[in-house]
Amino acid sequence: MNNKAIVVHSADDKRFGTSLLNSKNWDRIIITDLEGKKVAEINGEDAYPATGYLVKMYPNLD
Repeated sequence: MNNKAIVVHSADDKRFGTSLLNSKNWDRIIITDLEGKKVAEINGEDAYPATGYLVKMYPNLD
């Protein structure tokens, strides 16, 4: 891939503070396949999966 991107392997990466899902760090998350085709886009308001894909969201039960 020639696009600049951050590949995150762990939600506890210290570069992102306490949570990967912190909106102070990102305005959106775009998920692509290996060919670069967008599979989903997630922002603070909505999740937009490509046709044939699902976005699963899990509540914090703490």
